[in-house]
Amino acid sequence: MKDQALINIAVTVLVLAFLLSRQLAVRPLRERSMIGLVLLVVGLVEAGQFVSAHSLDAGDLALLVLSLAIGCALAVVRALWTIRLWVQDGRTMRQGNALTALLWVVSLGQHLAVDKVVLAGAGSATILLYFGVVLVVQREVLVLRARRSGVLSDAP
Repeated sequence: MKDQALINIAVTVLVLAFLLSRQLAVRPLRERSMIGLVLLVVGLVEAGQFVSAHSLDAGDLALLVLSLAIGCALAVVRALWTIRLWVQDGRTMRQGNALTALLWVVSLGQHLAVDKVVLAGAGSATILLYFGVVLVVQREVLVLRARRSGVLSDAP
């Protein structure tokens, strides 16, 4: 069990580092991205395995859902106020800033705090699901923002 916790920590750190590097780099805005969906699917499998092996009560599930709702709210904040959008060479570009990174860390921290409140391991067992959901929400809000502001181009 301790080995699994170390693996979860390592995977979480690697995924966070990967996401932050992509969030802070200048990149084209894509209307479709597989990263969030892959994390979502893998996360659903992991979460399903955890839930089938452990007994979660209604309060535990409610707190996990609340954590996800907080994560989605922070994703909306990141997409609306911390990521810069502009058009360059006919393509819509995006780049997050230090506040984007800070909000990711806060978001992750509040989700992992679930482990201290509900069944131990539930937060880390659902982290990839969490990353997937909040990444998809952030991208959808960012695309909507780009469309409404008129900077979304038909990128290849």
